[in-house]
Amino acid sequence: MQYNGSQTVLDIRDDLGATMNECREVTEKYRTGRRSYLRIGQLFMRLFAGLL
Repeated sequence: MQYNGSQTVLDIRDDLGATMNECREVTEKYRTGRRSYLRIGQLFMRLFAGLL
């Protein structure tokens, strides 16, 4: 099978590129600079994300 250049591989590459453009770098400031209500909200989101 030849995967190089197939439409599926190109779609995955394009989707990864679009996702990387929306991402932001996680730094020490991100870890410590968030408000407590935001951290609690993110904790619940991570908890329930595994259930979806």
